[in-house]
Amino acid sequence: MSRRYHLVTIGGEEYRLRYGRAPLIDAQTKAGKTVGQIFGALVILDLEAMQVLLWAALRTENPTTSYNQAGEILDQWMEETHLVEIQEALNEAAVASGLLVRDRIEEDEEDEESAPKASGSGQTK
Repeated sequence: MSRRYHLVTIGGEEYRLRYGRAPLIDAQTKAGKTVGQIFGALVILDLEAMQVLLWAALRTENPTTSYNQAGEILDQWMEETHLVEIQEALNEAAVASGLLVRDRIEEDEEDEESAPKASGSGQTK
């Protein structure tokens, strides 16, 4: 069985990001949005969505993590990397937790890109 978390290093500390039911319910309450809406906002690099999802992911392993602590960790993470990489890590945590499934279309596109391309019209001279 694969691991059920996504491991990240922020400020020299390792964190296991994993989403559980209760922290996600708290995240919905905090954001005033559904989990789907929060992940939708993550797509457009919404910082509130990033903080609330990081908070939920951290609280699954460490229930006493506060929203403000998650904000401080996010600040550190933003100093170390790009927002897109944070977005990807939060999505990887969702995949590892069983919330999201990798998009088959994306995988199919990758397969098409690596397949040999036919050249010419198919006619021989």
